Amino acid sequence: QRQSAILVYLGRAERVVKLGELATVFSVSDSCVSNDLRDLDERLRERGWSASLVRQKGIGVSFAGREWDVRLAVINAALQLIPSREMIQLFLSAEKKTRLDRTMYLLGFTADRNAVLEAVREAEVAVGYRFSWYDLGILFIYLMLAIERSDVSLPLSSPLDSGLAPDITESIAPKHRLAVEPVEAGEIKALCGVLSALEPGELRETIRCNPAVPELVSAFVAELGRSGNIRYDLDSRLVMVLQSGISALAYKKMLGLPVRPTTLSALGNTIRDNGRAYDFLSQALRNAFGVDICESDVEGIEMAIRAADETN
Repeated sequence: QRQSAILVYLGRAERVVKLGELATVFSVSDSCVSNDLRDLDERLRERGWSASLVRQKGIGVSFAGREWDVRLAVINAALQLIPSREMIQLFLSAEKKTRLDRTMYLLGFTADRNAVLEAVREAEVAVGYRFSWYDLGILFIYLMLAIERSDVSLPLSSPLDSGLAPDITESIAPKHRLAVEPVEAGEIKALCGVLSALEPGELRETIRCNPAVPELVSAFVAELGRSGNIRYDLDSRLVMVLQSGISALAYKKMLGLPVRPTTLSALGNTIRDNGRAYDFLSQALRNAFGVDICESDVEGIEMAIRAADETN
């Protein structure tokens, strides 16, 4: 946890930090910080991100590299530090200081969290549904980080074309200082991508998803029937759950955003035992989006299915 916190502290803004400052903030010795930094170097290499720790002897250390990779590393580290219940408390007690507020302050964040919460709510209204609690955490951290790093340019070519209408972010980005005026195209594109990757926390009559997903889901449902997994036609609600869940999962994998931490669930065990169905789904996602999934990645979809219709 301390190593994740150090990474967030270093990545919050583009600056060089003395080892003594890190030792003071985290109440450990300089040698302990040095050991943590060595471990972080290894973790970053294992993930394959282009961002890395840059040490300047006698000066300090900074976290630098491709801007999108810096943000990914910070978001992944931050979400390891924030239990979902604290995110829930933040949104339900918007006017009160929470433990999460204190954590963000200790990690160096200075952005106005009330403005960020307002931006999150406006994003939900624009998209047309409320986001799941875990994905609210992704959006909250991303917006806080985008404000803190607004002086660092995010290239237009980073991360991907999103499939969400640009007006969703055009309406909220300038108001909350996500970038200098006029809002940089790279920031708009990245925020659209993040919004595309967020799972709905409730079922609606219409749901946004990547244009390639409906055909993929139709083929997957047909394969489930052929392999004996289902013996009836899925109703429209469950098809929508599959479409929204698979679309969000594909975007998370393409962007490098974290998938919710899981334990192997009933569905995870089912698709692992039935290799044909799982192989079909994973191959379909690989062909359509160039991403790889594992069994536990689909637990969020199972939870949404159970919430929509426990019997089916």
